[in-house]
Amino acid sequence: YQLLATKLSGHVVSARALHGAAFPKQTALWKTLVFKQIAIEHFGAAVQSAVASECTIISIGDSTDEFIASAEAKKQLQSQFGVNSHLIRLHLKKRASRATMLKQFNVLSTAICSMTGDDQQSGDFVFN
Repeated sequence: YQLLATKLSGHVVSARALHGAAFPKQTALWKTLVFKQIAIEHFGAAVQSAVASECTIISIGDSTDEFIASAEAKKQLQSQFGVNSHLIRLHLKKRASRATMLKQFNVLSTAICSMTGDDQQSGDFVFN
C-alpha cells in the first residue's frame, strides 16, 4: 500500500510502451522487466538503508504474464537483496461479467483483510 500511495498514485506504467519496441510480442518479458524495476526501486532501497528485510508483492491481473512477472521479481529480491518476500497473486477472470467482477472484488476484500496480521504468507487466488 505504501508504494501505491507514495510513488504510483496517479501514474500508469505501460510495459508495452517501455519495452515493446525492444522485445516485440514478448509480453511476459515486458511485464517481468517492469515488475523487477518497481520492486528494486521500492524494496531494494529500503533494504539497503536497513529499513526493511521483508516485503509483500501483490499482483492483480487477468493474464499469466503478471503471474510470471511477479514471481520473477520475488526471486530477484531474494537473490539480489536477501529480502524475505511474500507474494500474493490474484488472477482475475478475463472479460468477466458484472456479477463475476463483484465476486472477485469480495474475494479481494477478504484477502486484504486477512493480510493485515503479522503472519503474512504467500498465496495465489485464481478466478476461472
